Amino acid sequence: METTYDYETFELSVMACDFAKPTSSGEMKYTFSVNPMPAPRMVHSDRWAGRDIVQRYFSYRSTITLQARVNGLEVLPDTLSNLIFYMPVPPSWSNKKTADNLGQPHTQRPDLDNLIKGFLDAFGEDSHIHSLTASKVWSEIGRIELILTQ
Repeated sequence: METTYDYETFELSVMACDFAKPTSSGEMKYTFSVNPMPAPRMVHSDRWAGRDIVQRYFSYRSTITLQARVNGLEVLPDTLSNLIFYMPVPPSWSNKKTADNLGQPHTQRPDLDNLIKGFLDAFGEDSHIHSLTASKVWSEIGRIELILTQ
């Protein structure tokens, strides 16, 4: 199976990230311009006959890794102050339902623990992280925000 890449789209996704903005409380906010994706349950055959979901997951991880490295975030600290997954509203929702849910907690699948695993896997070794606060909310545009205290 041959893998093809759309380099224009990939380059835009890397450059679209808005990194290292200090907040009013002295924290650093990193925004990853990518739709949150949970880590899939992989099987042994995914090594040579990757399913579509696995290929999309590898692409998702690579995008996060590249956005982070291009902007100087190579290793995560021991404590992550806040990790927020902004889940895009489905296009089938009415304008009223969308407006009512923007910013509200996302209480559907995917599970928060799988989203966290998918994000942290992009950074390789993550066993040193001992503290993390995470949430997922509805948004018009999918993205991930990581807030670190200095």
